[in-house]
Amino acid sequence: DLPHLPTNLVVHEQDSILTRVNDRLSQCAFDFVAKYQFPIPLANGEMRPVERPQDREWTEWVYLLKRLATKRRIPARVLYNGQIKQFITILENSLEMRHAAKHQSRPLKDDRNILQLISAGIQVAKILKDSSAMQYLDQLYVTTENQILERSRTTRYRSGS
Repeated sequence: DLPHLPTNLVVHEQDSILTRVNDRLSQCAFDFVAKYQFPIPLANGEMRPVERPQDREWTEWVYLLKRLATKRRIPARVLYNGQIKQFITILENSLEMRHAAKHQSRPLKDDRNILQLISAGIQVAKILKDSSAMQYLDQLYVTTENQILERSRTTRYRSGS
């Protein structure tokens, strides 16, 4: 059996954090696609055109960005250090976050996992060269980490440790 890792955030706090990361990454992807004027397929006309970041879920943005990268539509020069292969891996790592934010029936995530998901978002923003998204997500990471540390101190204090 694996050891139990600490979970100090309650479900609605985790959901709020993951939703904020998801929304900021959708904005980041929207800005990137708009800046370089990449085409956004409408999937047989079933989807409405993209006019705002919220018009697509994060999983759809990831699919689009991965497709553009694998078909060599994204020039390496527009990514941080030209990291096309790392870009695909980083996008895949960020997918868990959308799943976590969408499925409220899922088990509570431990504190480290929440911080890892925020960190994955920071990596996406970095490779897309979006400094405002990096700053936003970095601040969210620091705030979340401080909240976790404060909560764990309070818990230890109450239990007399």
